[in-house]
Amino acid sequence: MQDNSIVVDVRMINSSGIGTYLKNLLPIIAKKFDLTLLGNKEELNEMGWVDLRNVISFDANIYSIREQLLFPFIVPQTSLLWIPHFNAPLFPVRAKNIITTIHDVNHLAYRQDGFKIKHRYAKKLIDNSVLKSQKIITVSQFSKKEILKFTKSEEKKINVIYNGMDADFYKDPSGDQDVNLPKLYFLFVGNVKPHKNLITLLKAYMILPDYLRKRYKIVVLGKRDGFITPDKEIRYFIEKNNLEHSIHFTGYLNDNMIASLYKKATIFIFPSNYEGFGLPLLESMACDTPVICSNIPCFIEIAGDAALYFDQNKPVSLSEKIIQFIENKDLRDEFIEKGKIRIKRYAWKKAADEHMAIFKEIIDREEYV
Repeated sequence: MQDNSIVVDVRMINSSGIGTYLKNLLPIIAKKFDLTLLGNKEELNEMGWVDLRNVISFDANIYSIREQLLFPFIVPQTSLLWIPHFNAPLFPVRAKNIITTIHDVNHLAYRQDGFKIKHRYAKKLIDNSVLKSQKIITVSQFSKKEILKFTKSEEKKINVIYNGMDADFYKDPSGDQDVNLPKLYFLFVGNVKPHKNLITLLKAYMILPDYLRKRYKIVVLGKRDGFITPDKEIRYFIEKNNLEHSIHFTGYLNDNMIASLYKKATIFIFPSNYEGFGLPLLESMACDTPVICSNIPCFIEIAGDAALYFDQNKPVSLSEKIIQFIENKDLRDEFIEKGKIRIKRYAWKKAADEHMAIFKEIIDREEYV
């Protein structure tokens, strides 16, 4: 392998957030660097930019003990190993350098009762990633502060590179397909874990006047089976308030269908208590859909003046913002225009260039050692 080779763990390429990150960055980076990918050959074969000759099969589950035991044997000799999550190898590998992307430290900042073992393992992996990596990439100034708060990382080691967004995310209406959507709906995107705070959206929905609940439904981008079980409070709330017919779970959707889902939504609502970036904010803005989101520091950093904010701990605050958008078309149009301006700050080409600059710095440094 050449000295300027990079090995990338791409097992999460079809995951939601990290998958979007990899799918947009790697085709650009592959034009400038010699990439070897660790992942599933069948999944990668569907991506036109991938040369399967440069793919090493790696099927161990993320976070598993098996992945850690296999890393030393799977990772070939290389100048640089890039891990796009916080699961850098615990044991020595044949990479001269390691760079890790830590999108957030939710597992440390948002601790849950009953998950002490999971918390400790996440802490072990994050601390190891900070220790073993020559550079840490993260996606917001907020996440950088959190990494410094919860780990012993040096500030100079951490590089903030914002995720990107293409203004033509919603490209072609002909890509629309029938997803059996309600006519009018509020959109929620994300898995149903406690920090995603879907419960506050549901409570805010119940506060809305009856006539609005009859007109508007909630669409959740995801599947119902195995989707709401991680948060028992949500399942109980839905059953107790007879909301089964008010919430629509989409199941798996391809990219064009996801864009259509945003486009047709009356409002995109992002009630999270904790995020590292929040790509759905930009996806919604690209589809000309107004955004209501919680007033957490990360969202304020990324969305700026292009979102309407509410107190994430107060369902009444969210219900008031929903009513504002529904009853004031001029306000909705104002925030749609602000969103069009805001997304111009974020581009995957810019993000890729900043990643490659860091890769080159590390590789060049190695050549002169």
